[in-house]
Amino acid sequence: MNINEWFEDPKVFEKSKREYAHFDLRTDLAKCKKYITNSKNIERHGFYPFIKYDLEYHKYNRAEGRKTKKRTICYASHIDSCIFQYYSFLINKKYNARLKQDGIYEVPIAYRTDLHTDTIAEFRKMHQFMIQHPSSYVMIGDFTSFFDKIDHQYLKSAYVIYYKSISLIPIIMRYLNELPNMIIGI
Repeated sequence: MNINEWFEDPKVFEKSKREYAHFDLRTDLAKCKKYITNSKNIERHGFYPFIKYDLEYHKYNRAEGRKTKKRTICYASHIDSCIFQYYSFLINKKYNARLKQDGIYEVPIAYRTDLHTDTIAEFRKMHQFMIQHPSSYVMIGDFTSFFDKIDHQYLKSAYVIYYKSISLIPIIMRYLNELPNMIIGI
């Protein structure tokens, strides 16, 4: 999908329409397309703080019974959300191309925008592969608070190495430098 098709996609547009209250006015991709596609605007953009709260929910398993779990939810402002959505699309295009280049296109399935599938279908393919290749191993990872604890210096250096052809580096670097100071709890 090219960038014009992406902007015209009704699902992409609907995702950009957020109804929650934040520090800024509500907007969507159609209203802010000209602003967010100009990298000079984004280099100077003042990102709003995230609004954060803890969502409590219950999980049940036979061994431990019912347990209360917490999940931290962070909301970006409306304009920031559109910026993140747009640049996420651009970075994902590069990421998917890199997976093809490295010959591992079908290996990672999390956070993929181009597979047009779901976890169950991917598990079915993996299961069939394991039946055909009995000496296979499966590695499953669940990293608690992964995004909260990621080393931003490492992320920045990896980004520069893998995406040096993108003009987004100054934008990404500025955002990652500001990120630790951008969360306000409610």
